[in-house]
Amino acid sequence: PQQVAADALCSCVLHGRVPLDDIAFPLLRRIDERLLAEPAEKMSTDRNVKALGPKQLTANLRLLGRWLSAFGLQQSGLFRRALLMPLLLRAAASEHSKPRAAASEAIVQLMALSGGMEDRIWQLLPSKPRKAVQRLASEQEGVNLFAAAPCEEDAMQKDVIVSEDSRASHFLCMS
Repeated sequence: PQQVAADALCSCVLHGRVPLDDIAFPLLRRIDERLLAEPAEKMSTDRNVKALGPKQLTANLRLLGRWLSAFGLQQSGLFRRALLMPLLLRAAASEHSKPRAAASEAIVQLMALSGGMEDRIWQLLPSKPRKAVQRLASEQEGVNLFAAAPCEEDAMQKDVIVSEDSRASHFLCMS
């Protein structure tokens, strides 16, 4: 049922019935909320809570990766590098291996679409996820992990992004 729903959403976006930002916002919000909830889940004594959180986060990150493949990046709105990259970097630093792997795959997709990132940002990632992203990128041809200068999107101020879509105020921005 979830796969069918995801397929239906993709079809609606591809046929112009629903804007990508309208379906991206709830997904990005769920990923953000699940990343914020990770420390509390870690402290929980309920085994179901501990197991379910990483599974849900992984499923959401895989869907985000699927949408990156299907739709690419936008130059404005929510589905853009300036908002997706910080979310994916946070997810790649997750303590759980499955969300970390899904985030690493999405980071490589994002870099294939928009180029590498500055070393100062790259160094924010712990070594384990950094190595995972490097390994995935080395398996694909033409993916640059590093950039000498910041991408135009990375340097864009958050207030400019929020002026285009007020929902962007809920998320971190690369700048």
